Amino acid sequence: MKMILPSPAEPTPTASDASSRGFNVSTKKHTTVPAWIDINGGIYPAAKTIRKLSAGVYRPHESNMGVGLVPMRVITDHLVILEESQAFNLVNEFRKFWELRSKFKELGYLHKRGILLSGPPGAGKTCITAVFMREVIKDGGIVLVPPSIELGAAGITILRELDPNRPMVVVWEDIDKHVRANARSLTTLLNLLDGSEQIDGVFHIATTNELDTVPLTIRARPGRFDQVIPVPMPSPQLRRAFLTARAPAMDKETMESWVRATANMSLAHLRELVVGHFGFGYSLKDMVKRFAEMSASVETDRQSFEDFEGKSKIGF
Repeated sequence: MKMILPSPAEPTPTASDASSRGFNVSTKKHTTVPAWIDINGGIYPAAKTIRKLSAGVYRPHESNMGVGLVPMRVITDHLVILEESQAFNLVNEFRKFWELRSKFKELGYLHKRGILLSGPPGAGKTCITAVFMREVIKDGGIVLVPPSIELGAAGITILRELDPNRPMVVVWEDIDKHVRANARSLTTLLNLLDGSEQIDGVFHIATTNELDTVPLTIRARPGRFDQVIPVPMPSPQLRRAFLTARAPAMDKETMESWVRATANMSLAHLRELVVGHFGFGYSLKDMVKRFAEMSASVETDRQSFEDFEGKSKIGF
């Protein structure tokens, strides 16, 4: 099948796509142009074509038309970003990477890079990634969030063929689950990262809750993922910044007592503390106690499951 475009004309801009929450997949709607499709020698009118893909987040999707891209709306709470934080450094790494395109070529290397974020649930990997995606979109780039490695490989290939110079980021959420899906998925990913199917001009970012479940062929091999960045639970500085943004009326003494009381707590815990205290009127002491009881309950359930699993194994 071949697409036949008419002689170039100035595209007609469309209205901005306003969004009241989060950030949208693009700052404006796609510009469409008339075109014809050549199907086995027959010429047919195309229903709708897009001259340029808008900056935004997309999910590779397969239908009876083949593999395409579906716009995604990424909605988050207001994001807090600190200088020298992982999110801040990651954005700078991407911008530096894109500026070095000619240098990569001069050195004889493909222009690609991979970053793997590793940390416990609630440490903030999703927030870091969301900040990163927001900044990439501001810079006019495209972000792909593949539901599988196979669709990701197909989406990257299509996008790069149609838009060879666009800044592109691929986000592999919970990459350990992707590679455990089947042996073919791991092989496809390895070929995409530094094998026979690798593609120029791509920045890969992956996340995992359990680094030891990610194969060594991925996490210990520069050229596939060049850096493994640990994401610990929020530091006192990040907790203070989060609370300052969410509870600006809190006095300094109270703020510091909250920072001390929330050691080793996740961003989800901090969010519940703010909502519980300022919304529902719960005391900090009662909520910290509740969190401790919840953690103890989870640990007891985990230990009970492991004991049961050990006793129930059948030997042959």
